[in-house]
Amino acid sequence: MEKREVAKIRADSGQRVMVPASTDPPRRIRISSASLLQGQRHIVIEHVGREYRLHLTAKGKLILTG
Repeated sequence: MEKREVAKIRADSGQRVMVPASTDPPRRIRISSASLLQGQRHIVIEHVGREYRLHLTAKGKLILTG
């Protein structure tokens, strides 16, 4: 199995160096629905020029429509 390397820029010198590529799975970003909704029951999310609506139902479920 071939080891992969990626280019990184050293913060101390600004020099470009090759380092082993990470084999760790990417971290997932977790955002609470309360942070997204900020006390609202509906918000509009813009993605690639399109609008999607996120709605909090009376039963506490989330519905995303586009």
